[in-house]
Amino acid sequence: MKQSALRGIKKLATILVGVVIAAFIAATNLMAGSKEHQAGVTFLPDDLLMPALLKDLGDARQDITCALYMFKTDGNTNATGRLLNAMLEARKRDVPVTIIFDMGDKNELTSKYNQATAKTLKQAGVNVIFDDPDRRMHAKMCIIDESISFIGSHNYTYSAMQRNSEATVRVSSPEVAAEALIYMKGIK
Repeated sequence: MKQSALRGIKKLATILVGVVIAAFIAATNLMAGSKEHQAGVTFLPDDLLMPALLKDLGDARQDITCALYMFKTDGNTNATGRLLNAMLEARKRDVPVTIIFDMGDKNELTSKYNQATAKTLKQAGVNVIFDDPDRRMHAKMCIIDESISFIGSHNYTYSAMQRNSEATVRVSSPEVAAEALIYMKGIK
């Protein structure tokens, strides 16, 4: 009887160790990073980004948060000028807008362009944040109403919008938007 009881205890201990290891692996995977989510995804190469992004900026009612490596506006008629105007119009509708810009060396063109655009945005009540100048923030992300994410290679420049080969995806998923917003908070 003692041997059968010992075998039972060993078997139970083996099962418990297996359960503990499985729980540890599951917890580690959950904490390790992003999860896969169900989402509506639209591929927006080259000049297909502008119509979709302008529409969603125009429809924004809750908030707009972007992390942008470069946002160069050369006037209000080109693509980036229309994006700037869409953000300014959102502010007029009382939609909170936050833009996180890369800030490298103050003499870099990217920093100069971002500072010029930031000045216009700040005057309209946009919350402008510059990242740590010791770390390059190369993201190109815009989250609208905590449910729509634009993530891709397009800088907000004339070249990216009109001449370059670029690709961005529009992701309709509150879960993806939430993860992107958490990431952006870490940039600040």
